[in-house]
Amino acid sequence: MSSPHKILLCFLGLVPVFQGCNYPSRLNFDRGIIPEDPRNMTEVNSIYDDFNSTIRETRARGDFDLVFSTNRMSHGGQYDLISYHCDLFVDLMDLNPEFYAYQDDAGVIFTCTDSLGNFHVCQLDQINSSFNELGPYALFSETGEFTIDPGNQGGSFSKIETHKRFFYANDSSGTLDIFCYYYHEYYRENRILTGHRDLSGINSPFNDAYPSIMTGPAGKETLYFTSDRNGDFDIFAAVPLDHDLVDQATSFDILRVQSLSSGADDKCPYIAGNLMVFTSNREGGYGGFDLYCSVFDGNNWSEPTNFGPLINTQYDEYRPVFLPMNEEEFLSDLMIFSSNRPEGHGGFDLYYAGVNK
Repeated sequence: MSSPHKILLCFLGLVPVFQGCNYPSRLNFDRGIIPEDPRNMTEVNSIYDDFNSTIRETRARGDFDLVFSTNRMSHGGQYDLISYHCDLFVDLMDLNPEFYAYQDDAGVIFTCTDSLGNFHVCQLDQINSSFNELGPYALFSETGEFTIDPGNQGGSFSKIETHKRFFYANDSSGTLDIFCYYYHEYYRENRILTGHRDLSGINSPFNDAYPSIMTGPAGKETLYFTSDRNGDFDIFAAVPLDHDLVDQATSFDILRVQSLSSGADDKCPYIAGNLMVFTSNREGGYGGFDLYCSVFDGNNWSEPTNFGPLINTQYDEYRPVFLPMNEEEFLSDLMIFSSNRPEGHGGFDLYYAGVNK
């Protein structure tokens, strides 16, 4: 059992209201603050490159699974995806963080029991290949309706569909393309679909990678990604024209997001609620690739804001992942990113830091 002065980080998927990159002041001792100075995730890093992460939330105990790309298995060669089970605690008195992690050797992305009682296990070895796998992104959603049950005064929730999807990029074609490994269960139709999809309506002869999805009104999805189809890397938005879900659409309206893109390389968009974090080597940074944030107001993305010198260095900061925290328990949110700063284990390492809500 943990000390009563420690509080477990619970990733509850709340929509953040981002107020800039400033850090909160200490107000009391009933809510935790994640340290703002980046901490090396020593338990998961190696002497090789470890970067391009995503998370799969497991809410039963408040822990999470971290999935990321690494070339450790090939001793510096190709990149494959691996996963770790992680727990992160913050002491409420002295704010000292404690991070625990162990590798999931089976590489389980998600498990499912369908309406027929059949058990399914989806694993990373169904995705990893002899090519490079980069930019993972996990997404789980359910759609349903609220119905009134006379025997239950509070009503009941009847699920219609379950969607578990794992997006990533693969360079088997010679350039990076975006793929989706999916599990779809249609309850009312007693129908189950699993497999891989190449998002051919989005992919081009150039590099297309780092997918992240924003869900709009009525469940309509927009996929944001990076591509060098215009020369340098920019951030693009792909809106499905023939289906609400990105992985089921065949045609898209694809536009370069002007407010997020520059004359330099803009990469690795990751969306949490109305917030996007990404990396760029545009002018005005601290050297190499820096991390930036932008807020969506319902119509447009705000001017990107640099996270500042506590996060960014003269080296490269890459692939940020933003995790909104329960505001009743935490004064700050969590960001995981990778960097090749020299104090790491070698190559790119994964780091975590707290940022203001």
